[in-house]
Amino acid sequence: NEVTGAEEGEEEAEGEGEEDGEEDGAGGEDGDGEGGGDEGDGAEDGEIEDEHGLCLHLGDRRTEVIEAHRRKWLAEKDFEWLLARGFNAVRVPLGYWVVTGPTDGDLFVGPSLQHVDRAVDLAEKFGLQVVLDLHGNPGGESGEAPCGRKSAKWNENHWRREEALRVLAHLAGRYASRRGVVGIQVANEPAGNCNMIALCDWYERAIQTIRSAGMGAERVAVVLPVYWYDRLEEFLSIWGPRGNFMRYENVALDFHFYQCFGRGWEFMDHREHLRVVQRHGCVLRSLPGAVVGEWSLARPPHVLATDDMEREFANAQLEAYSAASHGWFFWTYSDQADHWDLGTCCERGWLSPDAVSSRSTDMGRADPPGAFPHCYGEEGFSQLPHARHDEIPDLPERALALAEATGRSSAEADESLRAARGDGELAANRLLLYATAERLAEALACSREAALDALQLCGGNEARAAGHLLDAAAAGSAAAAGAGRGPRGHKRPHEESGA
Repeated sequence: NEVTGAEEGEEEAEGEGEEDGEEDGAGGEDGDGEGGGDEGDGAEDGEIEDEHGLCLHLGDRRTEVIEAHRRKWLAEKDFEWLLARGFNAVRVPLGYWVVTGPTDGDLFVGPSLQHVDRAVDLAEKFGLQVVLDLHGNPGGESGEAPCGRKSAKWNENHWRREEALRVLAHLAGRYASRRGVVGIQVANEPAGNCNMIALCDWYERAIQTIRSAGMGAERVAVVLPVYWYDRLEEFLSIWGPRGNFMRYENVALDFHFYQCFGRGWEFMDHREHLRVVQRHGCVLRSLPGAVVGEWSLARPPHVLATDDMEREFANAQLEAYSAASHGWFFWTYSDQADHWDLGTCCERGWLSPDAVSSRSTDMGRADPPGAFPHCYGEEGFSQLPHARHDEIPDLPERALALAEATGRSSAEADESLRAARGDGELAANRLLLYATAERLAEALACSREAALDALQLCGGNEARAAGHLLDAAAAGSAAAAGAGRGPRGHKRPHEESGA
Protein backbone atom coordinates (compact mmCIF):
# COMPACT_ATOMS: atom_id res chain seq x y z
CA ASN A 1 0.00 0.00 0.00
CA GLU A 2 1.10 3.47 -0.74
CA VAL A 3 0.24 4.66 2.68
CA THR A 4 0.76 7.49 5.09
CA GLY A 5 0.01 7.82 8.78
CA ALA A 6 -2.94 9.82 10.09
CA GLU A 7 -2.81 10.69 13.75
CA GLU A 8 -5.78 10.94 16.07
CA GLY A 9 -4.20 10.09 19.38
CA GLU A 10 -1.05 12.15 19.87
CA GLU A 11 -1.55 15.56 18.43
CA GLU A 12 -0.41 19.11 18.77
CA ALA A 13 -2.60 21.33 20.89
CA GLU A 14 -3.82 24.24 18.77
CA GLY A 15 -2.76 27.54 20.26
CA GLU A 16 -0.90 25.96 23.16
CA GLY A 17 2.69 25.86 22.04
CA GLU A 18 4.49 23.15 20.16
CA GLU A 19 3.55 19.52 19.74
CA ASP A 20 5.02 16.58 21.59
CA GLY A 21 6.77 18.34 24.36
CA GLU A 22 8.33 21.44 22.88
CA GLU A 23 6.88 23.67 25.59
CA ASP A 24 7.69 23.83 29.29
CA GLY A 25 6.07 21.34 31.64
CA ALA A 26 6.67 18.29 33.77
CA GLY A 27 5.28 14.77 33.63
CA GLY A 28 3.36 13.08 36.41
CA GLU A 29 4.17 9.77 38.02
CA ASP A 30 2.35 6.65 36.79
CA GLY A 31 -1.20 6.57 38.04
CA ASP A 32 -0.82 9.65 40.16
CA GLY A 33 -3.51 11.80 38.60
CA GLU A 34 -2.44 15.41 38.78
CA GLY A 35 0.69 14.78 40.79
CA GLY A 36 4.16 15.32 39.37
CA GLY A 37 7.54 14.17 40.42
CA ASP A 38 8.91 11.51 38.08
CA GLU A 39 11.19 13.40 35.73
CA GLY A 40 11.41 10.32 33.54
CA ASP A 41 7.65 10.23 32.93
CA GLY A 42 6.85 12.27 29.86
CA ALA A 43 9.39 15.04 30.40
CA GLU A 44 13.08 15.58 29.97
CA ASP A 45 14.81 18.74 31.10
CA GLY A 46 11.40 20.41 31.52
CA GLU A 47 10.22 19.62 28.00
CA ILE A 48 6.93 17.86 27.31
CA GLU A 49 7.63 14.73 25.28
CA ASP A 50 4.24 13.06 25.01
CA GLU A 51 0.51 13.62 25.01
CA HIS A 52 0.12 12.78 28.68
CA GLY A 53 2.70 15.41 29.60
CA LEU A 54 0.83 17.93 27.47
CA CYS A 55 -2.47 17.08 29.20
CA LEU A 56 -0.79 17.46 32.57
CA HIS A 57 0.61 20.84 31.54
CA LEU A 58 -2.74 22.09 30.22
CA GLY A 59 -4.54 21.12 33.43
CA ASP A 60 -8.22 22.03 33.41
CA ARG A 61 -7.95 23.33 29.83
CA ARG A 62 -6.81 20.04 28.34
CA THR A 63 -10.23 18.93 27.05
CA GLU A 64 -10.99 22.32 25.49
CA VAL A 65 -7.61 22.66 23.79
CA ILE A 66 -7.14 19.11 22.54
CA GLU A 67 -10.71 18.70 21.32
CA ALA A 68 -10.42 22.00 19.42
CA HIS A 69 -7.29 20.65 17.76
CA ARG A 70 -8.91 17.33 16.85
CA ARG A 71 -11.81 19.08 15.18
CA LYS A 72 -9.43 21.01 12.91
CA TRP A 73 -6.76 18.41 12.28
CA LEU A 74 -8.09 16.70 9.14
CA ALA A 75 -9.98 18.15 6.16
CA GLU A 76 -11.09 17.03 2.72
CA LYS A 77 -8.10 18.74 1.15
CA ASP A 78 -5.76 16.34 2.95
CA PHE A 79 -7.37 13.30 1.37
CA GLU A 80 -7.60 15.00 -2.02
CA TRP A 81 -3.87 15.70 -1.83
CA LEU A 82 -3.04 12.09 -1.01
CA LEU A 83 -5.25 10.69 -3.76
CA ALA A 84 -3.71 13.03 -6.34
CA ARG A 85 -0.23 11.71 -5.49
CA GLY A 86 -1.02 8.05 -5.89
CA PHE A 87 -1.64 7.01 -2.30
CA ASN A 88 -4.40 4.53 -1.64
CA ALA A 89 -4.65 4.18 2.15
CA VAL A 90 -4.04 5.87 5.49
CA ARG A 91 -2.93 4.37 8.78
CA VAL A 92 -4.72 6.09 11.67
CA PRO A 93 -2.77 5.80 14.94
CA LEU A 94 -4.84 6.38 18.07
CA GLY A 95 -4.45 5.93 21.79
CA TYR A 96 -6.73 3.67 23.80
CA TRP A 97 -8.18 6.77 25.49
CA VAL A 98 -9.69 7.87 22.17
CA VAL A 99 -11.73 4.65 22.20
CA THR A 100 -12.79 4.23 25.83
CA GLY A 101 -11.56 7.32 27.64
CA PRO A 102 -8.59 7.40 30.02
CA THR A 103 -8.35 4.82 32.81
CA ASP A 104 -6.11 3.99 35.76
CA GLY A 105 -5.44 7.62 36.63
CA ASP A 106 -4.27 8.68 33.15
CA LEU A 107 -5.02 12.29 32.20
CA PHE A 108 -5.69 11.86 28.48
CA VAL A 109 -8.71 13.42 26.76
CA GLY A 110 -11.33 10.96 25.55
CA PRO A 111 -13.32 9.15 24.41
CA SER A 112 -13.25 10.90 21.04
CA LEU A 113 -14.26 8.32 18.46
CA GLN A 114 -16.29 10.89 16.55
CA HIS A 115 -12.98 12.16 15.15
CA VAL A 116 -11.99 8.67 14.01
CA ASP A 117 -15.46 8.37 12.46
CA ARG A 118 -14.78 11.53 10.49
CA ALA A 119 -11.40 10.28 9.31
CA VAL A 120 -13.01 7.05 8.09
CA ASP A 121 -15.84 9.02 6.43
CA LEU A 122 -13.35 11.20 4.53
CA ALA A 123 -11.22 8.23 3.51
CA GLU A 124 -14.25 6.37 2.17
CA LYS A 125 -15.42 9.46 0.31
CA PHE A 126 -12.15 9.57 -1.63
CA GLY A 127 -11.79 5.82 -2.01
CA LEU A 128 -8.89 5.43 0.40
CA GLN A 129 -8.45 2.40 2.62
CA VAL A 130 -7.99 2.74 6.39
CA VAL A 131 -5.90 0.79 8.88
CA LEU A 132 -6.82 1.54 12.50
CA ASP A 133 -3.70 1.35 14.65
CA LEU A 134 -4.00 1.07 18.45
CA HIS A 135 -0.82 3.11 18.76
CA GLY A 136 -1.06 3.60 22.52
CA ASN A 137 -2.21 0.55 24.52
CA PRO A 138 -3.45 0.84 28.12
CA GLY A 139 -0.37 1.15 30.28
CA GLY A 140 1.79 1.41 27.16
CA GLU A 141 3.43 -1.34 25.11
CA SER A 142 6.73 0.28 26.07
CA GLY A 143 7.96 3.14 28.20
CA GLU A 144 8.58 5.35 25.17
CA ALA A 145 6.69 8.41 23.94
CA PRO A 146 4.87 6.72 21.00
CA CYS A 147 2.56 5.09 23.56
CA GLY A 148 1.42 8.55 24.66
CA ARG A 149 3.21 8.48 28.00
CA LYS A 150 6.96 8.15 28.39
CA SER A 151 8.09 6.58 31.65
CA ALA A 152 11.52 5.50 32.84
CA LYS A 153 9.73 3.26 35.37
CA TRP A 154 7.86 1.25 32.75
CA ASN A 155 8.07 -2.53 32.69
CA GLU A 156 6.05 -5.17 30.89
CA ASN A 157 3.66 -5.58 33.82
CA HIS A 158 2.42 -2.03 33.24
CA TRP A 159 0.97 -3.06 29.87
CA ARG A 160 -2.70 -3.73 30.70
CA ARG A 161 -3.26 -6.36 28.04
CA GLU A 162 -6.66 -7.56 29.25
CA GLU A 163 -7.95 -4.01 29.02
CA ALA A 164 -6.34 -3.67 25.59
CA LEU A 165 -8.37 -6.67 24.37
CA ARG A 166 -11.55 -4.90 25.45
CA VAL A 167 -10.45 -1.78 23.58
CA LEU A 168 -9.77 -3.83 20.44
CA ALA A 169 -13.19 -5.50 20.75
CA HIS A 170 -14.85 -2.07 20.98
CA LEU A 171 -12.90 -0.74 18.01
CA ALA A 172 -13.51 -3.84 15.87
CA GLY A 173 -17.22 -3.91 16.65
CA ARG A 174 -17.69 -0.23 15.82
CA TYR A 175 -15.95 -0.37 12.43
CA ALA A 176 -16.63 -3.96 11.32
CA SER A 177 -19.22 -2.84 8.78
CA ARG A 178 -17.24 0.08 7.35
CA ARG A 179 -16.11 -0.76 3.82
CA GLY A 180 -13.07 1.50 4.04
CA VAL A 181 -11.57 -0.14 7.14
CA VAL A 182 -9.38 -2.98 5.84
CA GLY A 183 -6.95 -3.45 8.72
CA ILE A 184 -6.61 -3.18 12.49
CA GLN A 185 -3.26 -3.09 14.26
CA VAL A 186 -3.22 -4.45 17.82
CA ALA A 187 -0.24 -2.39 19.09
CA ASN A 188 2.49 -0.16 17.72
CA GLU A 189 6.03 -0.80 18.97
CA PRO A 190 6.32 -3.31 21.84
CA ALA A 191 9.42 -2.87 23.97
CA GLY A 192 12.36 -4.93 22.80
CA ASN A 193 12.58 -6.71 26.15
CA CYS A 194 8.97 -7.95 26.14
CA ASN A 195 8.75 -11.69 26.70
CA MET A 196 8.16 -13.14 23.23
CA ILE A 197 6.15 -16.15 24.40
CA ALA A 198 3.79 -13.93 26.39
CA LEU A 199 3.57 -11.53 23.43
CA CYS A 200 2.63 -14.36 21.04
CA ASP A 201 0.05 -15.61 23.53
CA TRP A 202 -1.53 -12.17 23.59
CA TYR A 203 -1.40 -11.82 19.81
CA GLU A 204 -3.40 -15.05 19.49
CA ARG A 205 -6.06 -13.71 21.85
CA ALA A 206 -6.10 -10.35 20.04
CA ILE A 207 -6.76 -12.04 16.69
CA GLN A 208 -9.58 -14.09 18.19
CA THR A 209 -11.07 -11.00 19.87
CA ILE A 210 -11.09 -9.00 16.63
CA ARG A 211 -12.60 -11.83 14.59
CA SER A 212 -15.27 -12.48 17.23
CA ALA A 213 -16.22 -8.79 17.13
CA GLY A 214 -17.18 -9.06 13.47
CA MET A 215 -14.02 -8.19 11.52
CA GLY A 216 -13.72 -11.24 9.27
CA ALA A 217 -10.55 -12.43 7.57
CA GLU A 218 -12.19 -12.13 4.16
CA ARG A 219 -12.01 -8.33 4.39
CA VAL A 220 -9.93 -7.09 7.35
CA ALA A 221 -6.26 -7.82 8.04
CA VAL A 222 -4.99 -8.09 11.61
CA VAL A 223 -1.57 -6.44 11.96
CA LEU A 224 0.86 -7.76 14.58
CA PRO A 225 3.98 -5.72 15.34
CA VAL A 226 7.30 -7.52 15.26
CA TYR A 227 8.76 -4.01 14.89
CA TRP A 228 12.42 -4.80 15.56
CA TYR A 229 13.42 -7.08 12.71
CA ASP A 230 16.28 -8.49 14.78
CA ARG A 231 13.58 -10.20 16.90
CA LEU A 232 11.97 -11.81 13.87
CA GLU A 233 13.74 -15.16 14.22
CA GLU A 234 12.68 -15.37 17.87
CA PHE A 235 9.09 -14.63 16.89
CA LEU A 236 9.14 -17.22 14.10
CA SER A 237 10.55 -19.89 16.38
CA ILE A 238 7.44 -19.55 18.55
CA TRP A 239 4.72 -18.58 16.08
CA GLY A 240 5.62 -21.14 13.41
CA PRO A 241 5.66 -24.34 15.50
CA ARG A 242 2.25 -23.39 16.91
CA GLY A 243 0.88 -23.67 13.37
CA ASN A 244 -0.32 -20.07 13.47
CA PHE A 245 0.58 -19.25 9.86
CA MET A 246 -2.00 -21.80 8.74
CA ARG A 247 -4.35 -21.27 11.67
CA TYR A 248 -4.92 -17.54 11.25
CA GLU A 249 -5.82 -16.05 7.88
CA ASN A 250 -5.08 -12.53 6.68
CA VAL A 251 -2.56 -11.66 9.38
CA ALA A 252 0.37 -9.35 8.61
CA LEU A 253 3.56 -8.88 10.62
CA ASP A 254 4.47 -5.20 11.03
CA PHE A 255 8.02 -3.86 10.61
CA HIS A 256 9.31 -0.31 11.01
CA PHE A 257 12.34 0.17 8.79
CA TYR A 258 14.16 3.31 9.90
CA GLN A 259 17.78 3.86 8.95
CA CYS A 260 18.69 6.64 11.36
CA PHE A 261 18.25 5.45 14.97
CA GLY A 262 21.27 3.87 16.62
CA ARG A 263 25.02 4.20 16.19
CA GLY A 264 25.23 1.51 13.54
CA TRP A 265 23.61 3.79 10.97
CA GLU A 266 25.80 6.79 11.69
CA PHE A 267 28.73 5.61 9.63
CA MET A 268 27.08 3.95 6.66
CA ASP A 269 27.51 5.68 3.35
CA HIS A 270 24.76 6.04 0.76
CA ARG A 271 25.53 2.73 -0.98
CA GLU A 272 25.55 0.81 2.30
CA HIS A 273 22.11 2.21 3.11
CA LEU A 274 20.85 0.95 -0.25
CA ARG A 275 22.24 -2.52 0.41
CA VAL A 276 20.42 -2.68 3.74
CA VAL A 277 17.17 -1.75 1.98
CA GLN A 278 17.70 -4.66 -0.42
CA ARG A 279 18.15 -7.04 2.51
CA HIS A 280 14.89 -5.77 4.01
CA GLY A 281 13.19 -6.66 0.74
CA CYS A 282 14.56 -10.21 1.03
CA VAL A 283 13.08 -10.47 4.52
CA LEU A 284 9.66 -9.33 3.29
CA ARG A 285 9.65 -11.79 0.40
CA SER A 286 10.23 -14.67 2.82
CA LEU A 287 7.09 -13.94 4.85
CA PRO A 288 3.53 -15.05 4.08
CA GLY A 289 2.05 -11.83 5.47
CA ALA A 290 3.89 -8.58 6.16
CA VAL A 291 3.47 -4.82 6.13
CA VAL A 292 6.05 -2.05 6.54
CA GLY A 293 4.05 -0.01 9.01
CA GLU A 294 6.50 2.91 9.10
CA TRP A 295 9.43 4.16 7.04
CA SER A 296 10.86 7.52 6.06
CA LEU A 297 13.73 9.10 4.15
CA ALA A 298 15.56 10.16 7.32
CA ARG A 299 19.20 9.19 7.63
CA PRO A 300 22.03 10.44 9.84
CA PRO A 301 23.35 13.90 8.90
CA HIS A 302 26.71 12.69 7.62
CA VAL A 303 25.13 11.11 4.51
CA LEU A 304 24.74 14.58 2.94
CA ALA A 305 22.60 13.20 0.15
CA THR A 306 21.95 15.13 -3.04
CA ASP A 307 18.42 15.25 -4.48
CA ASP A 308 19.35 12.42 -6.85
CA MET A 309 20.60 10.34 -3.93
CA GLU A 310 17.40 11.01 -1.98
CA ARG A 311 15.34 9.84 -4.97
CA GLU A 312 17.49 6.73 -5.27
CA PHE A 313 17.01 5.97 -1.57
CA ALA A 314 13.25 6.50 -1.86
CA ASN A 315 12.90 4.36 -4.98
CA ALA A 316 15.01 1.58 -3.44
CA GLN A 317 12.67 1.49 -0.46
CA LEU A 318 9.56 1.55 -2.66
CA GLU A 319 10.94 -1.36 -4.65
CA ALA A 320 11.93 -3.39 -1.58
CA TYR A 321 8.73 -2.77 0.36
CA SER A 322 6.56 -3.71 -2.60
CA ALA A 323 7.51 -7.28 -1.63
CA ALA A 324 5.35 -6.95 1.50
CA SER A 325 2.03 -8.75 0.99
CA HIS A 326 0.10 -5.96 2.74
CA GLY A 327 2.04 -2.94 1.51
CA TRP A 328 3.66 -0.04 3.33
CA PHE A 329 3.00 3.23 5.18
CA PHE A 330 5.23 6.31 5.00
CA TRP A 331 5.72 8.08 8.33
CA THR A 332 4.38 10.69 8.24
CA TYR A 333 1.88 12.93 6.46
CA SER A 334 2.82 16.15 8.27
CA ASP A 335 6.03 16.91 10.16
CA GLN A 336 8.50 19.75 10.49
CA ALA A 337 11.55 17.62 9.66
CA ASP A 338 11.94 17.44 5.90
CA HIS A 339 12.85 13.78 5.59
CA TRP A 340 9.87 12.78 7.75
CA ASP A 341 7.39 15.09 6.05
CA LEU A 342 5.52 13.62 3.09
CA GLY A 343 4.76 17.04 1.61
CA THR A 344 8.41 18.06 1.62
CA CYS A 345 9.51 14.72 0.15
CA CYS A 346 7.03 15.14 -2.71
CA GLU A 347 7.78 18.83 -3.29
CA ARG A 348 11.52 18.19 -3.46
CA GLY A 349 10.91 15.40 -5.97
CA TRP A 350 12.34 12.70 -3.71
CA LEU A 351 9.01 10.85 -3.82
CA SER A 352 7.09 11.15 -7.07
CA PRO A 353 3.45 10.24 -7.75
CA ASP A 354 4.58 7.98 -10.60
CA ALA A 355 6.93 6.04 -8.34
CA VAL A 356 4.23 5.70 -5.68
CA SER A 357 1.29 4.77 -7.90
CA SER A 358 3.29 2.31 -10.00
CA ARG A 359 3.63 0.13 -6.92
CA SER A 360 0.07 0.64 -5.67
CA THR A 361 -1.83 -2.49 -4.60
CA ASP A 362 -4.88 -3.00 -2.46
CA MET A 363 -4.35 -4.26 1.08
CA GLY A 364 -5.75 -7.68 0.24
CA ARG A 365 -5.43 -11.08 1.82
CA ALA A 366 -2.02 -12.69 2.03
CA ASP A 367 -1.25 -15.75 -0.06
CA PRO A 368 -1.11 -19.09 1.81
CA PRO A 369 2.32 -19.58 3.37
CA GLY A 370 4.76 -21.95 1.80
CA ALA A 371 8.20 -23.00 2.98
CA PHE A 372 9.53 -20.74 5.67
CA PRO A 373 13.23 -19.91 5.20
CA HIS A 374 15.38 -18.18 7.76
CA CYS A 375 15.39 -14.47 7.06
CA TYR A 376 19.07 -14.06 7.91
CA GLY A 377 21.79 -16.64 7.84
CA GLU A 378 24.80 -16.19 10.08
CA GLU A 379 26.64 -14.21 7.40
CA GLY A 380 23.68 -11.94 6.64
CA PHE A 381 22.95 -11.31 10.32
CA SER A 382 26.51 -10.12 10.90
CA GLN A 383 25.97 -7.40 8.28
CA LEU A 384 23.02 -5.82 10.09
CA PRO A 385 23.54 -2.30 11.42
CA HIS A 386 23.65 -3.38 15.06
CA ALA A 387 26.58 -5.76 14.42
CA ARG A 388 29.77 -4.22 15.86
CA HIS A 389 33.34 -4.56 14.63
CA ASP A 390 35.54 -3.28 17.42
CA GLU A 391 38.92 -4.79 16.51
CA ILE A 392 40.64 -1.99 14.57
CA PRO A 393 44.40 -2.24 14.04
CA ASP A 394 46.51 0.63 15.41
CA LEU A 395 43.43 2.35 16.81
CA PRO A 396 45.16 4.61 19.40
CA GLU A 397 47.69 5.90 16.88
CA ARG A 398 45.08 6.45 14.18
CA ALA A 399 42.73 8.19 16.62
CA LEU A 400 45.52 10.57 17.71
CA ALA A 401 46.36 11.41 14.09
CA LEU A 402 42.69 11.93 13.23
CA ALA A 403 42.22 14.21 16.24
CA GLU A 404 45.19 16.34 15.22
CA ALA A 405 43.97 16.55 11.62
CA THR A 406 40.42 17.57 12.50
CA GLY A 407 40.98 19.59 15.66
CA ARG A 408 38.69 17.30 17.67
CA SER A 409 39.47 15.39 20.84
CA SER A 410 41.17 11.98 20.85
CA ALA A 411 38.10 10.48 22.50
CA GLU A 412 35.83 11.74 19.71
CA ALA A 413 38.24 10.47 17.07
CA ASP A 414 38.46 7.07 18.77
CA GLU A 415 34.67 6.78 18.91
CA SER A 416 34.31 7.82 15.27
CA LEU A 417 36.85 5.27 14.06
CA ARG A 418 35.20 2.47 16.05
CA ALA A 419 31.73 3.20 14.74
CA ALA A 420 33.07 3.69 11.19
CA ARG A 421 34.71 0.24 11.42
CA GLY A 422 38.12 1.77 10.80
CA ASP A 423 37.17 3.84 7.73
CA GLY A 424 39.31 6.93 8.30
CA GLU A 425 37.69 9.07 5.61
CA LEU A 426 34.18 8.39 6.92
CA ALA A 427 35.24 9.09 10.50
CA ALA A 428 36.95 12.36 9.47
CA ASN A 429 33.91 13.53 7.51
CA ARG A 430 31.72 12.94 10.51
CA LEU A 431 34.01 14.91 12.84
CA LEU A 432 34.26 17.82 10.41
CA LEU A 433 30.50 17.83 9.94
CA TYR A 434 29.99 18.04 13.70
CA ALA A 435 32.50 20.90 13.88
CA THR A 436 30.55 22.79 11.20
CA ALA A 437 27.29 22.14 13.03
CA GLU A 438 28.71 23.46 16.29
CA ARG A 439 29.97 26.57 14.53
CA LEU A 440 26.53 27.20 13.05
CA ALA A 441 24.80 26.50 16.36
CA GLU A 442 26.98 29.01 18.19
CA ALA A 443 26.59 31.68 15.51
CA LEU A 444 22.81 31.32 15.17
CA ALA A 445 21.91 30.37 18.75
CA CYS A 446 20.31 27.08 17.78
CA SER A 447 20.90 23.47 18.82
CA ARG A 448 23.59 21.33 17.22
CA GLU A 449 20.89 18.87 16.17
CA ALA A 450 19.03 21.59 14.26
CA ALA A 451 22.27 22.62 12.56
CA LEU A 452 22.99 19.00 11.60
CA ASP A 453 19.51 18.65 10.11
CA ALA A 454 20.03 21.83 8.09
CA LEU A 455 23.42 20.67 6.81
CA GLN A 456 21.93 17.36 5.72
CA LEU A 457 19.09 19.10 3.92
CA CYS A 458 21.51 21.46 2.18
CA GLY A 459 24.02 18.82 1.12
CA GLY A 460 26.69 20.04 3.56
CA ASN A 461 26.73 23.60 2.22
CA GLU A 462 27.32 25.77 5.29
CA ALA A 463 26.00 29.00 3.78
CA ARG A 464 22.79 27.38 2.55
CA ALA A 465 22.32 25.66 5.90
CA ALA A 466 22.70 29.00 7.68
CA GLY A 467 20.06 30.53 5.42
CA HIS A 468 17.73 27.60 6.08
CA LEU A 469 18.13 28.01 9.84
CA LEU A 470 17.51 31.75 9.66
CA ASP A 471 14.37 31.20 7.58
CA ALA A 472 13.13 28.58 10.05
CA ALA A 473 13.76 30.92 12.98
CA ALA A 474 11.89 33.74 11.25
CA ALA A 475 8.95 31.43 10.46
CA GLY A 476 8.90 30.22 14.06
CA SER A 477 8.83 33.79 15.38
CA ALA A 478 5.96 34.66 13.04
CA ALA A 479 3.99 31.61 14.16
CA ALA A 480 4.56 32.42 17.81
CA ALA A 481 3.34 35.96 17.26
CA GLY A 482 0.26 34.64 15.46
CA ALA A 483 -1.61 31.55 16.58
CA GLY A 484 0.95 30.57 19.16
CA ARG A 485 1.44 27.30 17.34
CA GLY A 486 4.91 25.86 16.94
CA PRO A 487 6.29 23.37 14.45
CA ARG A 488 5.68 19.69 14.84
CA GLY A 489 8.55 17.56 16.15
CA HIS A 490 10.26 14.51 14.70
CA LYS A 491 9.56 10.98 15.62
CA ARG A 492 11.71 9.00 18.06
CA PRO A 493 12.55 9.83 20.73
CA HIS A 494 10.49 12.98 20.39
CA GLU A 495 7.31 11.25 19.19
CA GLU A 496 4.94 11.88 17.60
CA SER A 497 3.89 13.74 14.50
CA GLY A 498 0.48 13.45 13.02
CA ALA A 499 -1.89 12.94 10.20
